[in-house]
Amino acid sequence: MLSGEADPYAAPKAMGIFKMLESPKDITTTSVAKRIIANHEVYEKRNAKKNESEKRYYAEKKYVSGD
Repeated sequence: MLSGEADPYAAPKAMGIFKMLESPKDITTTSVAKRIIANHEVYEKRNAKKNESEKRYYAEKKYVSGD
């Protein structure tokens, strides 16, 4: 916290109910960014496959005429 800023936890600290918790996971901005990139790559591959399937469907689609 920077000097001059109000402590957002002042009220629970004054009440004696504030507890600092340790996170059981080692989460960093780098690890989150890596997960986002990995998930995006999976998403891109899945959608590329769906797009190809959809293109084939429309290319082979037969229209029924009312004649």
